[in-house]
Amino acid sequence: MNKLKKGLFGLVSFMTMGIVMIVSTVTAYADDWINVVRMYNPNSGEHFYTMDTNERNSLYLIGWNYEGISWAAPSSGGTIYRVYNPNNGDHHYTMSLGEKDNLVKVGWRYEGTAWKSADANGIPIYRVYNPNAKGPGSHLYTANANEKNVLTKAGWRYEGVAWYAAGLQSGNITPLPTRPKDQSAEDLENKTGITAQDAMGTILDGIDWSNPH
Repeated sequence: MNKLKKGLFGLVSFMTMGIVMIVSTVTAYADDWINVVRMYNPNSGEHFYTMDTNERNSLYLIGWNYEGISWAAPSSGGTIYRVYNPNNGDHHYTMSLGEKDNLVKVGWRYEGTAWKSADANGIPIYRVYNPNAKGPGSHLYTANANEKNVLTKAGWRYEGVAWYAAGLQSGNITPLPTRPKDQSAEDLENKTGITAQDAMGTILDGIDWSNPH
């Protein structure tokens, strides 16, 4: 592993689901870390996490919002499992084999390893739950304690540390693809129903611009 490069921390504020959130960005990185990015579907309310650049690009091109790098995962370590609910389109991420197996038993689809976890000396990734969510987007995972605190004050339930990140960003950053005319709502109004296939083979819906939330 290369020596860490230290830099200044910045705070980026944005609106998600009507709540102001704060996410830390950092320039410290190591080349063997893998960036995990966060995507958001404003129609369904789902946050989707992936370290696969093609998956990120596919979702971005069909209208999902790119919310940046959430953390950097190590290249090896504990396994984070990814499961999918075909009934409501939700994805869930867990380090617990028991939780994964229980969800699969009740109909969730196991999609494989999402990424790896560092040991307990790493950066904690907090897991919060929205008890009011009726579909996708019931859980959110964040490395930022401020974001976790804002959500819990707004009624989300803190469920503890989900796993650990190696850092907040790796040095390997791939630019986003270019959307035609930035794919504004007007540009996409006749393209409802478009989908993308994720890296695990699941079909994910694009944004229905005719019915914005």
